[in-house]
Amino acid sequence: MENTIKLELTKEWDKTFPKSEKVAHRKVTFPNRYGITLAADLYEPKGVEGKLAAIAVCGGIDGVFTTGGHCPGSGSE
Repeated sequence: MENTIKLELTKEWDKTFPKSEKVAHRKVTFPNRYGITLAADLYEPKGVEGKLAAIAVCGGIDGVFTTGGHCPGSGSE
């Protein structure tokens, strides 16, 4: 994708809820199907290996939140 860029993401905890010692958190980026770089928070349970189920949550262009992998522009529609 020719329009992807490297984003500078904070390494500090920037959430309003408390950080759990049972969950690993990291910021990730990925290009959507239009080549726009998106940023996300990835949460994984600590001490678990192999394939895991996932839930994708995103805010739509109009501010309405969508769940279940139907994030606008992500290629998951």
